Amino acid sequence: MAYARIFIYIFLVVIINGCQTYRKVENLKPKSGSPNQDGFVAPEEFKKLRNGDRIMVWAGGRSYYLGFGFVTEGQLKGNLWRDPFTGKNLSRKKQYEMTIPLNEITELRVFRTNWWFSASGLVVSSGLIYLMIMNMEWGFSLYD
Repeated sequence: MAYARIFIYIFLVVIINGCQTYRKVENLKPKSGSPNQDGFVAPEEFKKLRNGDRIMVWAGGRSYYLGFGFVTEGQLKGNLWRDPFTGKNLSRKKQYEMTIPLNEITELRVFRTNWWFSASGLVVSSGLIYLMIMNMEWGFSLYD
């Protein structure tokens, strides 16, 4: 019984947290009218970001993981939380503010949750848990 509880807990955590991913800003609502033709991210796309969002920025052939701060005078400012050279996460004390010119950013992604997928995963996992409990307590089995 203890193993079943551990399994259920781990399964729920994976389902709920597994629905978060880096999504292209162009695909977030409100959707942009047309993709930017020159290969860089359009300035109006930055309006979709909220302060503190975890973002992945491609600029100058490198990817940077930042906590979004703000955009001012054609510059994106945020806290760098992953070392771009080693790929290791930086401790809070070693994180630093970084500025990237908007005209150098070729791709921008933001870490967001897909709520529809999360809800459907929760319904499916709840149904599986219910079937497990039915099988343990009343002897109900799908294999009889």
